[in-house]
Amino acid sequence: MFGGGRALDEVKQIALNGKADPNSRRDAIRILSKSQSPEILALLRKLVNDRLVASAAIRGLAEFSDPKTPSLILNQYPRMEPDGKEAVVETLTTRPEYANALLAAVEAGIVDRQKITAFQARQIRSFNNSDINKLLVKLWGEVRETSADKKSQIAKLQTEFTVDELSHANLSAGRALFKKSCAICHTLYGQGAKVGPDLTGANRHNMNYLLENIIDPSATMLNDFKMSVIALDNGRVVSGVILQKTGKILEVQTQKEKVFIDESEVAEIVKQNLSLMPEGLLNQLSKTQIRDLFGYLSGKTQVPLPETKAVGP
Repeated sequence: MFGGGRALDEVKQIALNGKADPNSRRDAIRILSKSQSPEILALLRKLVNDRLVASAAIRGLAEFSDPKTPSLILNQYPRMEPDGKEAVVETLTTRPEYANALLAAVEAGIVDRQKITAFQARQIRSFNNSDINKLLVKLWGEVRETSADKKSQIAKLQTEFTVDELSHANLSAGRALFKKSCAICHTLYGQGAKVGPDLTGANRHNMNYLLENIIDPSATMLNDFKMSVIALDNGRVVSGVILQKTGKILEVQTQKEKVFIDESEVAEIVKQNLSLMPEGLLNQLSKTQIRDLFGYLSGKTQVPLPETKAVGP
């Protein structure tokens, strides 16, 4: 990570070795991505075509300001696995010029607009580029609802998800949704991260409490959980909660992962009156999924995850 020549060569060999353990290769790619050298950029471009490590290579490209990156990864997008597609959208929301290419791909029908999460839309809006924001509103929708809209949505869902309705919830499916969408920040029954409040002892059995905190997560929020927009010298933007500042390294929890940033590379940090938890979370779910998630969240005991179906020969 500190650029030792011999060690770096060994890491390159691991990343390029198609017979090596895929997890080891992905770790090697993450380390190499911290280098700003043209040689590493070329290596990452090559690995975008390697199915086993493509998502790691694509996320690594976010470290580089390279005009060729958007077309390179968008050309591969239709043929990618779900994680690879997710990595493409993540990378293309880290820089204004990348976001412009992503929205153009949405307009062209290459990328489904629903693949851009509310969190990512908010990050695009944080670039404060009027042209990009106009395109975002046109193609994706408003990033933040008005207070009146939120109250209307809360009232509507309160009438839909009665105690009787929740009694039919698939709690295991609800736990799987929690693991995917919530556990990156929240702990429940001792499992999950501790970026946001621990939900185990929260007022989870109160439907109004759940709805208010999910639909308008920024309405009531401790300073410790407020999001910051961190602009780096190389043009990249990272949005997340700053967990720790050592004077040398920033530890930041983004919506997907924990990242470490050299403080000497930081150009500006802007504190936001927003939660890391994205607005519009429920807009991405079906009525059945919302029922299952609320059923699990309001439950009193842990339940098993859904059984994984065996893959045929």
